[in-house]
Amino acid sequence: MHIFHDFDQTNPGFLKERTTIAWRAAGKDGIQYTYNSSHQITQITTAWGQEHNIVFSYTSDKLTKIEARTGSTTSTRYKVVEYTYFDSMNHSSDLGSADDLVQVEVSSL
Repeated sequence: MHIFHDFDQTNPGFLKERTTIAWRAAGKDGIQYTYNSSHQITQITTAWGQEHNIVFSYTSDKLTKIEARTGSTTSTRYKVVEYTYFDSMNHSSDLGSADDLVQVEVSSL
């Protein structure tokens, strides 16, 4: 079962939750999706009882970091992926041009 935000809400028509009829009847949350004011996904929370979050960070409209967490705080991170984009102030011109993705760094904590 897919549940979407109303069209008069902040995130009109966006996916809000994926669940099952049985879980819904039992009052349990399914997988929940959160968005920022630019309609970019900022968090995915796993279904009730699993307590995992995937958190997305942005600078302007570019994805800069994805964190996998066992809870809601940054101290519970177990995997981080960071994205670096071309910036003429910090990179050589042979790496690309404005806003090109130049590095992806994955770390386990």
